[in-house]
Amino acid sequence: MARNNLNMKYFKSYKEFLYIILLVMVFSCKTENLTYYTPYKFEILRPAYYTLPQDIDTLLVVSCVPGIESFDSTKVYESKKAIITAKRVLSMPKALCKSFAIEFNKAEYIPSKFYTGSMIPFESLCLHADTLCRNNNVQGIIALKDFKYREIVSGKQLYSETEVLTINNITWAFVSPTGAYQDLEQRADTISWTYPIELNSNIITDLPDEKEKLYTVVTNSSEKSAYLLTPAWQTITRIILSSRSTNMMAAAQWVEKNDWTNARNHWLNVMATGTPRDKARASLDIALDYERTDKIDSAAIWCSKAIDILSTTECAGMNEESDYANRLFKVFMKRIDERQILNKQM
Repeated sequence: MARNNLNMKYFKSYKEFLYIILLVMVFSCKTENLTYYTPYKFEILRPAYYTLPQDIDTLLVVSCVPGIESFDSTKVYESKKAIITAKRVLSMPKALCKSFAIEFNKAEYIPSKFYTGSMIPFESLCLHADTLCRNNNVQGIIALKDFKYREIVSGKQLYSETEVLTINNITWAFVSPTGAYQDLEQRADTISWTYPIELNSNIITDLPDEKEKLYTVVTNSSEKSAYLLTPAWQTITRIILSSRSTNMMAAAQWVEKNDWTNARNHWLNVMATGTPRDKARASLDIALDYERTDKIDSAAIWCSKAIDILSTTECAGMNEESDYANRLFKVFMKRIDERQILNKQM
């Protein structure tokens, strides 16, 4: 009986041992098929939303909107009877144009001048555009065609705070020396501030500094508008794919050291001797290497290779990688089109 018990105990331990070995083998097989993802950020140059004529060396920024008359407005609000006094300044449209010229010059794209003269009605600007361009030695005009500013005050959390919203409706236009024009942007900006209300008097306390508030409104609007007309650098995130294979792990380590030449050598070794799964990963990594150096055509070719490999039976189950490759290929096609636009803008 003792021997039999020993045999049963041994047999039980042996079965557990085999089960553990089987788990390790299964886990090892699965980890070989796993894809490890590492985000990688870099900058790309995106074209401006609008393309200005290529023969422009300098632009003139002009306001065609009359200065907003200064006034005081006292408003009483429903539940809390809160009172706020809002003041506007005469030179707000002019300040918007000056800020636009500053932001436009920051982009180092096309130099611009701020027109220091008096406001010019838009119709007159178009009629005398040639004279205005010659007198100021510019090849085009950016005009503030329309600008409306208003404030909305609403109560929140009874007797505790109120919110002030400024809504700005803006229209910019490009005017050529011939007087022909193109509306560039029609946009409404909303900026909000929150202020406490005194519990007893229901009066808004800590009123905003009007100059500071208007400065925020002006710079926010002009910065957004200026960068619609200039190519801008944008930070994007891509994925570096890896696995537990020797070459893929080595490539990932070289990328961490920012040595892309050695990393690519390992990816090319994978393309020569690796499994189909690793070849798909390596193809996408090589595509990323080309994209980060702005060689989008080559990036698209390698991405296409990855799509072809991922469609084979050997890569069954790599759905996430396949979706990523297809999305990336569409991005590359779009970037190739954007490059043609950039060539016209630079």
